[in-house]
Amino acid sequence: IFGLDLTEKPDTGNLSVLWIIPILACLTALASSLFMFFRQKKQNPEMAKNPTMGCMTFMSPVMSLMFTFMFPAGVGVYWIMSSFFQLIQTVLLNHTHNPQKIIARSMIDETVDRRSREESIKKLKEFEEKNS
Repeated sequence: IFGLDLTEKPDTGNLSVLWIIPILACLTALASSLFMFFRQKKQNPEMAKNPTMGCMTFMSPVMSLMFTFMFPAGVGVYWIMSSFFQLIQTVLLNHTHNPQKIIARSMIDETVDRRSREESIKKLKEFEEKNS
């Protein structure tokens, strides 16, 4: 791809073009982790205080960086694409399935349902009173 042999490992001993792949793998994993971290922090502030959450937010990208130097460059390209599509999917789903919107819709549906039942009971009582 683009003149790169994806079966080669990026060499940590000398700087080469293949270093782009581990760096991009780390950056895309970091972007995805940070987005999820800030999203979680916004939705559940207590969870964000958990030190494990912060540790995993930054350790996963570092591990991606280390592993992409150990494996052929094709694995790094796979991780780049996977992290990129994961980030896009997460952003889109969080936009379309916003928890606050879902809760608001469910509350509206419950209110409409309750008022409909109350109206039906009221009409039934009026009908029974007329026929009594």
